[in-house]
Amino acid sequence: MIFFHLFFTSSPKNDFFYRFLATDDTLYTIGHSFRVGFTTVSAIVTEVCQAICKHMEHIYLPEPTENIWKKMC
Repeated sequence: MIFFHLFFTSSPKNDFFYRFLATDDTLYTIGHSFRVGFTTVSAIVTEVCQAICKHMEHIYLPEPTENIWKKMC
């Protein structure tokens, strides 16, 4: 729960990421809207996606164990 509190706070990084997810805008358009370069927006979106994966993958993609395999069969 702490992760969600930290992630959903307002910051320029989160604003870029939310705009990318919520609209059909390209990274170029988002960069133009915020007056930053395409490379900056691309790096920030990539960084935020990697942070989400790092913190959430163990919850939604646990390491397979024998019990997990048996449940799936």
